[in-house]
Amino acid sequence: MAEGLRTRLVDLDDDSDVVGSSLNRTQIAAMWFNQLAFAVFLTLPYTLAVYMVRDFEGDKGTEGSVGRDTGLLAAAASAAQCMTSFLWGAVSDSIGRKPLLMIGNISACVSILALGLAPNYTVAILSRFLGGLFTSGIGVAVKTIIAESCDAAGQAKAMGYMTSAMGVGSIAGPSIAGLLTRPCCHFASSLFVCEEGSLLRERPFFLPCLVSAVLAVFGLLSNIFVMSESHPKFTTRVTKQHHSDIESSSVTADEPNPQHCSTNIHAIQEAEEAEVQNLLHDKDHCCNPSSSNEASDHASDRQLSDRAAKPWYKRSIVTVCMTAGGLITLFMNYLDELTPIYASAKPAAGGLGMPAHDFAWPLTFGGVVLMVYSLFFYPQAQKRWGYLKCCKIGLLLSVPSVLSLPFAHTFVQTQWAMQACLFVGIGLVTIFKLMALASAAIIINTVAPMEQIGSVNGAAQTLQGLARSVGPFLAGIIWGSCADSEVSGKQYLPFVGSMVGFATTAIVYMYIKLPD
Repeated sequence: MAEGLRTRLVDLDDDSDVVGSSLNRTQIAAMWFNQLAFAVFLTLPYTLAVYMVRDFEGDKGTEGSVGRDTGLLAAAASAAQCMTSFLWGAVSDSIGRKPLLMIGNISACVSILALGLAPNYTVAILSRFLGGLFTSGIGVAVKTIIAESCDAAGQAKAMGYMTSAMGVGSIAGPSIAGLLTRPCCHFASSLFVCEEGSLLRERPFFLPCLVSAVLAVFGLLSNIFVMSESHPKFTTRVTKQHHSDIESSSVTADEPNPQHCSTNIHAIQEAEEAEVQNLLHDKDHCCNPSSSNEASDHASDRQLSDRAAKPWYKRSIVTVCMTAGGLITLFMNYLDELTPIYASAKPAAGGLGMPAHDFAWPLTFGGVVLMVYSLFFYPQAQKRWGYLKCCKIGLLLSVPSVLSLPFAHTFVQTQWAMQACLFVGIGLVTIFKLMALASAAIIINTVAPMEQIGSVNGAAQTLQGLARSVGPFLAGIIWGSCADSEVSGKQYLPFVGSMVGFATTAIVYMYIKLPD
């Protein structure tokens, strides 16, 4: 039944502009840009946070305190999103998907500007938390629009686009933070905007935040002028209004035509006679023994109806797939925050001692790899192996690829070798991260009941928000504990946590069997 409902949109290359029947290229581009802006908003502090915290704490900060405070700052927005994602999903079932995108982009713009202007750690973390409360609806809306507009094949293609946007944004956010942080200390040092007492000199983290805010504004404009509503209730209302306008336009303002009235009366009489004949036919049919078969069919229909009305949280396949998707998000975000903390830490603490603008280059390379793979190779992989197998392959291959990141510490005295190791490691992790995350999202949409898809995506977004808040915090705490120890090879210990997590989640997916 759900699969049949999803066949309303099969081909995303269709140029049709009919709401609820297809997504044209312009709408896909608008959704892609919304995902990009949202991902930059979420991930820009992953790199920015550790440098902000080191700046706020100065020489008084230890690796333990820096790791703890960095994890909290990076997790604040996601923790807030966890509190409101399900609420926004339920609200979207009442008001539609498009308003959620608009509210989210406005909130992202205000919040990220406040972060860039924050004079201290308290203001910084409050700005992230308050922004997260209102931006969680973006992810809910985008996933729900795709689920309402695409069949399984179309979802793969659309999720490939959206995941590429999230991936590019997830890499672009930290890259923007690395390249544009403290502009007065490198590329803009001689410009008038870096004069004594200027904004960029007083607030060295404002410029990357300004870029993120501009992206959110463009996302808002695309919502207003490009995006169309996908909620069936509102698309049906539009269709009914359209037909009503056509019918009303055919009625003239003249006095009623007697011939027309006579025709209507005859039509009504004929309809009444037909109804009486149907009632008599039904009465005769009830006395026929063959009616028992139809009664059985009606009972089967009622069972199917009852099954369709069963709440999503009472369906084990839905809750298991959501939990597994949440675990992937947890360990991926753990790794996303752990990597910049490790890269910025002093070599004596097991880190690489890299400034922000140096660390930006391997992140940018990862973004390019992700964009190419998601657009040209991932759709072919899922077509060949299917979503479930792609997810398991991505998780299992993530385990050995993570090892290349702490291994870069071996070449800390040789910059080119250290950078090369980071390029390879981040590139591989990026590919396998895409395979796991994108496939997990499609699996959730596939097993979810279509009539409750908004609530399911809201609950999934809540779980993922919890994972995005816990992951960075754990990364900061675990790194701080290991960095302050005297254990040999201590830089490997925090990364082992993500490796164990990926392997464990892959085992969970081995016991999942998707319905035919």
